[in-house]
Formats: sequence, C-alpha cells, structure tokens
Amino acid sequence: MTWWLEMDEAKANAALVQRAFDVIFNGRQLDAIDEFYAEDFVERSPYVRHGGRADLKAWLTEILASIPDLVHRTTRIISTGNEVVVFATVTGTFEREVPDYGIHAELQEVTFGTAHWLEIRKGRIVSHWQIADTGPLVRFASIVGPTDHQRSLPDPSFPTE
Repeated sequence: MTWWLEMDEAKANAALVQRAFDVIFNGRQLDAIDEFYAEDFVERSPYVRHGGRADLKAWLTEILASIPDLVHRTTRIISTGNEVVVFATVTGTFEREVPDYGIHAELQEVTFGTAHWLEIRKGRIVSHWQIADTGPLVRFASIVGPTDHQRSLPDPSFPTE
C-alpha cells in the first residue's frame, strides 16, 4: 500500500472512532454499538467488562445509569493504518454508586483523563484497550481489596505483535 492510501485509511479510521464516541457515549445511542463495533469485537480494558458487543452495551448502560451526564471529550487523536489512539477527558456527576468499581458517591462531580487504543478492521472497531487516570476516582472509592469485577478480568496486556 502506498503512503497516501495509508494516510487516507488512517484519517478514515480516526473519523470512525471519533464518530463512535460521539454517537454512543455522548449521544447515548447504545444500539449504534452494532454499527461501529465488529461482531467479533474484543474488549481488553481493565475498566470495562470483558467480552463482546453485548457486554459493552450492558456495561455502558450501567455506567450511564450511574453517571447520566457523562461526557467523553477527545483532546487528541492519533491514527496510523488500522490503529487509533484517543486521549480524552471524561466528566460527569455520579447520580448513584458504582459497586463494580468500589465507588460510593452520589451527586459528586468527577473529571479524569483516559487514553484508548483501538484496532480497526474493515471499517469496524475490533478491539479496545484503555488506561485512565484513576486518581480523581480514588476519593470516591472504599475498596479494601479488588472488587469481584476486578478479580474476574483476564490479563489486559497490550499485544506484542
């Protein structure tokens, strides 16, 4: 593939990911997950329920019930070929507890940074990794040890290929 075609692919993939975040997270259109994420999508983030599209929908439904005003604002997006990296700021107000994460807060505002690494194939998101600045969330947590959710997660390691 020539460099200008790769550049076009990278731009298209960055636009796909930004649109997915805008429509699904900010627009609350959870049914659009099937449009943007591949059937064989794999979630690898230590913060998100592992599994496929149905698991992502279930997780996001719970998060939006707890933080109904959640906003995911992209601050930088980098794309090369089939990989897209997104840096973002997430803001919102906890309306209720998030026990999977040991968060016991109500009507508390939060702002934290995240970085996402997404892999794109044939115009769909096929995998997602994430890291987050959990420092701002710690003040709401009352965790003595890992939660059941955290204990059940597989190794979130990035691929080495």
